[in-house]
Amino acid sequence: MSLHRLLRSTATPPRVSAPVTIAFDCEWVGRVDRVRKRRYNHILNYAVVVECAGRQTKFIYYTTGPSKRHRLTIGGLIDRALRRALSEGTIEEWPDRVTMVGHFLRADLAAHRDFWAHKRQFQGFGKTFTGTGLLFSLDDDGAGAQTSERGKPRRSQCVFVDGKAKRRVIVRFVDTMLLTPGRGSLETAAQLLGMSKVALPEGYAIHEMDRLLKENRAAFEAYALQDALIALLYYLRIRDLAAQCGLQRMPATLAAFAIAIARREIKKAGISLDEALGVETRKRTIYSPKSGRMRTIRVRVPAFSRLVNEERGAQGYHGGRAESLTNGPTELGTFEDFDLSAAYATILCLLRPLDYKGAWKASHIDDYTPDIMGVAEVKFKFPEGTRCPCLPVRDDNLLLWPLEGVSVCTAPEIYLAKTLGAEMEVLDGMIIPWASDVPLFESFTRFIQEQRDAARKGSLLAQIWKEIGNSLYGKIAQAVHASSVFDPKRGQHTRMPPSTITSSWFAAYITGVCRAVIGELMASIPQEYTLVSVTTDGFLTNAPESALRLDSTLCRMFAEVRQQVFGSPKFLEKKHTVGQVIAIKSRGQITSEFIAGHDEPVLAKAGVKPNVPKAEHNDYMLRLYLDREVGQVHRQSSLISLQEMWHTESDLVSIERDLTLNLEYDFKRRPVRPVERVVRGRPHLAFDTEPWRNAEQARDAIEHFRAFREKRLLKTLPDFLAWEGVMTVGPRVHKAGMNLRGGPAGILYRQFLRALKREEWGLSMKGGPGGVTRTHKDIEVWLMSRGIPAKADDLKNAGRDASKLADHTIWLNEETERLLWIIVEEFPEFDLERAIAPECVERAREVVRDLRAA
Repeated sequence: MSLHRLLRSTATPPRVSAPVTIAFDCEWVGRVDRVRKRRYNHILNYAVVVECAGRQTKFIYYTTGPSKRHRLTIGGLIDRALRRALSEGTIEEWPDRVTMVGHFLRADLAAHRDFWAHKRQFQGFGKTFTGTGLLFSLDDDGAGAQTSERGKPRRSQCVFVDGKAKRRVIVRFVDTMLLTPGRGSLETAAQLLGMSKVALPEGYAIHEMDRLLKENRAAFEAYALQDALIALLYYLRIRDLAAQCGLQRMPATLAAFAIAIARREIKKAGISLDEALGVETRKRTIYSPKSGRMRTIRVRVPAFSRLVNEERGAQGYHGGRAESLTNGPTELGTFEDFDLSAAYATILCLLRPLDYKGAWKASHIDDYTPDIMGVAEVKFKFPEGTRCPCLPVRDDNLLLWPLEGVSVCTAPEIYLAKTLGAEMEVLDGMIIPWASDVPLFESFTRFIQEQRDAARKGSLLAQIWKEIGNSLYGKIAQAVHASSVFDPKRGQHTRMPPSTITSSWFAAYITGVCRAVIGELMASIPQEYTLVSVTTDGFLTNAPESALRLDSTLCRMFAEVRQQVFGSPKFLEKKHTVGQVIAIKSRGQITSEFIAGHDEPVLAKAGVKPNVPKAEHNDYMLRLYLDREVGQVHRQSSLISLQEMWHTESDLVSIERDLTLNLEYDFKRRPVRPVERVVRGRPHLAFDTEPWRNAEQARDAIEHFRAFREKRLLKTLPDFLAWEGVMTVGPRVHKAGMNLRGGPAGILYRQFLRALKREEWGLSMKGGPGGVTRTHKDIEVWLMSRGIPAKADDLKNAGRDASKLADHTIWLNEETERLLWIIVEEFPEFDLERAIAPECVERAREVVRDLRAA
């Protein structure tokens, strides 16, 4: 051993100081810069709580004006916090490092004068900013921040700037929002701690904090300091949790908690995670511009045997199933929302290490059984009358479940399709054997469940452990499909990198099993019951649990895992019970009738952000749905995006946008059996659905409806009949090179004029009143007199070569019947058989008979 190393090994280890945490929170009021025409925030104060070894220092720093020059720098805030803590004995010496804590840091970091000067030093994650290893000068003039070399801690030091000594400290920024279940609000964190935010005095609102400060300073300070204190205590509680789990470093997110615990549990089980995932570690020598030296690093890369099959696994990964199987209000009854208990966490226990080198091509359907890790391209055809086909077909960004087509799917789904009677042919398929029978993530799931069982139901710990358990799947699926995230260090969108446990095959299998189990349950629902919708791991139906078949193959496999890991085979739980549901589309449902004793609504808002308190969201959505109109816009307030905020160097401000409201059916399935049902005393259209024959039919309907909804919505039975007409004659119209503008009535109007101009369909400009040949102006005046908005140019355009005329393209509904009556009254020789769609000819004859009888 060298003398240098010997001296280092025998030296007295440095004293480890207690960690110093600074929690901060700002209050502001929105302002508008009239010159620059942009919104900004007038920062009123910085509320700060410093903690070290159980001791606390609290104070508020008030700004002296509204502009950015009146704000503190980040270093200035830290300097004031540490000096105050030193003076009060909260800390005993200047620390080398501190942790800055806030809830939704994107808001509070931008409230500092120098933040945008250092914006490339921070990381962007979960729509907020975080940072690790940033070096700040503790002064008030905004000296620069920089990341310490190799991410290693650098002890505080004095530097001289303009002849003045300045102290420096290494800072880690932690956003407690990323550590809250569901990335909840500060109020959520407070509730989980058994605390609450300080309520504003009556008559005051959050957007007028300046008035509160002026009129009731004590109430203002109580509110501001409590927010900072909640963030601090929540952070400390999660830090303690990390220590109890034996984690050497506190993770920045709950998902990172999941990875750290999973790696620890897998290692304890004697399994090599890298081998199980088909990953190799290699050494690389790189040049470091900061040190000016070469250094050796270790990188994890996929082994060749995994790499060549990675895309195949990614093609089999589709996420959760989401469909609305009805539309509009259901009949009155008892509708229950069934969910698979801890679906993804349970399926994780089926995963085992993979033998990528043993991968083999499987061409027989029988090769694909529920416990096989396999993905195949399958040509399929389900029997007529199949209610819920189970093989997904991806059409661009649309995921469908038609009766026939070509699907890239997983082994459990292929097995279920076989039990449902589907004819299948494997076009191309691959199976990767399990390398062993040792469950890879079972110990992780057991550990999470033990922690949840030990915690009081609904408590802080119970909810946190549930979130950690559910987060692991997300990290397994991270970057399986290419997606981009905004990177503040580069100032642009970059491809999201995979996590340390990303696996396309695992992600495909987890979601494939979930879809298969849900599909098996849906297929077991008797036809006399209504299946309203399905979303990922749950479905909404009026079928009682006793009507479901819970002992079929896939359900048994799921129940066995539940028994083995969770101690009970029960795997289905009820989330909600309501009396009537309005189904809008996938991920869109509203409760219109409740059942006594069940006050929680089934509510999925289809992307709408109601401008009312959360307790009023269901009623708001109900009114919005029933009163919707063609072209209606909905004003929504949303926060400026992280990317826009970064590029414009703006404060966190709200932006109001007018968005076109779209609460219409998404046509993932074919509408059938329309009726009108009463909702809160008002009739509204409702219909069932059937699977499309193929993906092309679905895409055609979706595109046709985009044009249809520009003029009309599906709210009444006549609306549905008009739409049905569009879909019936639409292919004929397109084949003839025409468009569907104006719907069936618009088609009849244009086709009538074209036939009149060409003297076809029994029509002629000759033989008008008194035998006089009609002019364009005559036709215009006649139509206008009958309430039809017409122009002389319409007839002129109808005679052009580009104006096509096609037989059997007229569909009858209320509008077209009225127009047909007007036409036949003036032109009794109109040839119904040539003009009208065959399905509507008899009805057209009735219209003519009624006219003549009148």
